[in-house]
Amino acid sequence: MTEPGTVSFHRRVSEQLARALSSQVDPAADVARLNDSLRLLAKWRSALLQDAWLQREGNLVKCGPFAGMQLSQRSGEGCHIAKLIGIYEQPLWPVLERVIGEKYDLVLNVGAAEGYYAIGMARRMPDTPVIAHESNPAAREILARLIELNGVTERVTPRGLLEPAELSDIEDRRILLVCDIEGGEIDLLSGAVPKSLRFSDLIVETHDTQSRPGIAAELARRFEETHEVTPIADSGIRNFEAPEWFMRLPHLDQLLCTWEWRSTPTPWLFMTARSRRAG
Repeated sequence: MTEPGTVSFHRRVSEQLARALSSQVDPAADVARLNDSLRLLAKWRSALLQDAWLQREGNLVKCGPFAGMQLSQRSGEGCHIAKLIGIYEQPLWPVLERVIGEKYDLVLNVGAAEGYYAIGMARRMPDTPVIAHESNPAAREILARLIELNGVTERVTPRGLLEPAELSDIEDRRILLVCDIEGGEIDLLSGAVPKSLRFSDLIVETHDTQSRPGIAAELARRFEETHEVTPIADSGIRNFEAPEWFMRLPHLDQLLCTWEWRSTPTPWLFMTARSRRAG
């Protein structure tokens, strides 16, 4: 028997698709309309595959730096199944292992969503406090539940929106800043590098878009005097040891399980401080 919530989900997707495809034909907009429809159907299929994974494998992250972390049934934002598998943003694995082995006074996660990085790093770095900033109230609710579920309530502090001026309040501490705020990084890290970050390391996801192109290049320029700046690209290819049932899925389904719902590439910058101490 199909659950009512599932029927509602399918109906919403069907109605949205029907509206998109039944509008007046405009040859100039056909490609964009078909691309939008394809993306909608891909996200619909991804959600079904996510539920199949949860039924077979449970809610523990399967592999990667945060293997064993407990997740919810849904993410606070974006795709979920790649996080369940553990391959979410896999190109960052070497960087994550490197910073996990470092000594920081604080991990500051800005754009924490449901806490994939905040909680994952708290589990791997038990002696380092973590502050998780997330502006979305719904995502913060999931974040709070997962902090408790993973037993890191003493080490992870959830907060709301981080204002740029607050970065200047963190002085005389070596921090790791992990930032993913959908283009807002160019404003958060605007102007001169704050004193609090001159001796700290940063992992920043950049969102070069048509409306705000060149964000990655601009941030690299701002930090080049105080930091070694390493761009990290993402080919979209993911590798992991898949369970047997997964290997029997159609190839398109396997591909959708690794898709992170990105419409364009979002490269990262790994910026390590040239000097480790203030003064």
